[in-house]
Amino acid sequence: MKFTLIIQFILFLRPITPRDTTKFFKKGFGFSDGLCRAGFSCRNFKNSSPPAPCPPGTFSILGQHDCKPCAPGYYTNHSAFESCTACLADFMCPFADQYLVACPVGTCTYCTRQSCCSLCPAGTYTTHIASIDCVKCPAGASCRPVSPPSCGEFKLEIVFRSVQ
Repeated sequence: MKFTLIIQFILFLRPITPRDTTKFFKKGFGFSDGLCRAGFSCRNFKNSSPPAPCPPGTFSILGQHDCKPCAPGYYTNHSAFESCTACLADFMCPFADQYLVACPVGTCTYCTRQSCCSLCPAGTYTTHIASIDCVKCPAGASCRPVSPPSCGEFKLEIVFRSVQ
């Protein structure tokens, strides 16, 4: 009897091989067709751990067992996302795990997916936040560029404020 059970075990069950690492054969952990769910990490599947949601600023697609960071100019501010959201024009996304930030006065972004806002070019200005473009100075007027913090300084200021 024992011998028959061992043969049945050997014949019908197969080990998970390295090429099968995206599959997780235990039922009840919320896997779809044996694949790691989108928005989750199945990194610890060997330890029989349930999948962990990808943290904010990261994502994963169906079958991928590691969370990947969002590219610059993209963000996710919640966990368990299967894709990152592009930063809108007139906003910047200095951190992939936070909300977008409106461009400060004197800066703008002409396009989407920006991690930093640009200073208005010489001879142009803007007097409000979240500008898509800068306005040409009126004839005879002098427009000095406002000196907002650089992108690196802005990031440091955000980190400093969040620590306090």
